[in-house]
Amino acid sequence: MTKAATTKATIISSSTKPVTAAPTLASTANPSATVQIEFTSRETFVSDLLNQSSEAFQARSKLTKEQIEPVFRRAFGSFISLIIQSFRQGSVVTVADMTFNPSESLPSNGQILSTLTDAIGNSEISFDIDPDSIKVSSAAPSGVSRMTSVLTATSLAMVSLLLSYCW
Repeated sequence: MTKAATTKATIISSSTKPVTAAPTLASTANPSATVQIEFTSRETFVSDLLNQSSEAFQARSKLTKEQIEPVFRRAFGSFISLIIQSFRQGSVVTVADMTFNPSESLPSNGQILSTLTDAIGNSEISFDIDPDSIKVSSAAPSGVSRMTSVLTATSLAMVSLLLSYCW
């Protein structure tokens, strides 16, 4: 680095608030494996379910978590939580992410499907889920991609700032 480039780099780092990747990486240090699940329950859809901050969304989300999380906790030691992403029309279509501890054995999509189907058949879930509507995506580590995205964005921003001062 030339003396001018060194000076400019110093000015950049001292004139802005410190932006480093380390704290961000630390906040995502517990990566998890995420599986997306979607299912339809035979109930009347209300438009308030489209708004995540609405009372209807919150109540439906809570009910769904209370009914489904215990089923998966009993079945899989690696299960962490169910995160409701959205509801949409078609009776009530629920789209959620299931998070698992990747350091433990992850269930297959078939195991997840059969666990929920069995719970429905055994009346362990109080709302009417259509077992034929259940869709399970492939499991993939989620923490790594978030860390990579944040690190990449931070790096690109810093390079852009450096280049704009150098040119």
